[in-house]
Amino acid sequence: MPFKNTNEPAPDRNRHTGSFIAGAAAVAVGAAISMLPDSAAHAETIQSLGLCGNTSADARFELAMALSESPWQISYQAGYVVAQGMAMAHPASSQVEQGSFEVTADGALRLIPRDPNGAMEVTFDWVDDELWSFDSEPSLPDGARLAPGSQPLPSLAVTDDELAVLTDCPTNSIPRLVGTGTTTMQGVAAEFVLRLLVVDLDMIYGFQEFRGSARGMTVVERRPFVMSSQ
Repeated sequence: MPFKNTNEPAPDRNRHTGSFIAGAAAVAVGAAISMLPDSAAHAETIQSLGLCGNTSADARFELAMALSESPWQISYQAGYVVAQGMAMAHPASSQVEQGSFEVTADGALRLIPRDPNGAMEVTFDWVDDELWSFDSEPSLPDGARLAPGSQPLPSLAVTDDELAVLTDCPTNSIPRLVGTGTTTMQGVAAEFVLRLLVVDLDMIYGFQEFRGSARGMTVVERRPFVMSSQ
């Protein structure tokens, strides 16, 4: 999905720009809240929890322990797929996955799927120096364009500026994590990257990217997702 890590110059890692919400902030944030689980509107903010910009080992360990206390539901939103330079809209998944976090012996956060035959376990690293930004409009890898006859690519429900308002914390000061790995999709080996932004103790907003090759053709799939504690 539209996303940009400004510390990574490679244009196809995730591309995104952000614009500050000014006079229309109330309307935009209201719309953003309506697209997210109810917990985002009622839970304590990252700022009030003392986690905004707090990168201390103790704060991260306490946050990891808090996130591991309850099971999570994962809902994948609409995104897009790029194959042979052609982008096509990818609808939201009708399936909701279940999982939980555990804290490893070295303090890392690991996501464990409830269904052992479903998603893979993923171990996440905390992000410090990377700058992330994302607005509502998708931005494709260099050279890619919308496939003829394809539906318009979906927009993000929440931009980085709106997320900063929801959390009362600048986006790049929100606790962020990245997990990577490899998996097999329909017999094709693929690399994946999952990026998480901890909105509060009951909700995580994230981006998923899969990249693989089949018959000499590179395929990239990107979509956002929302995790809600149960």
